[in-house]
Amino acid sequence: NGDYVKGVIGLAKGLRKVKTAYPLVVAVLPDVPEEHREMLESQGCIVREIEPVYPPENQTQFAMAYYVINYSKL
Repeated sequence: NGDYVKGVIGLAKGLRKVKTAYPLVVAVLPDVPEEHREMLESQGCIVREIEPVYPPENQTQFAMAYYVINYSKL
């Protein structure tokens, strides 16, 4: 959502301010809008699309499907 992209842009600006030696690589899921990707790239981020990672089918009592975004971040 828009709050996440604003947070990443803030992080990118902060890293540039301290002259980080490393690029900021941002992993995005397929549903991230192109507009947000372009905003990140305009801030010098390297944007890489990743596939969602789902919890194992037989483990849904411990991890519901709506947590897929958290699995994908690991």
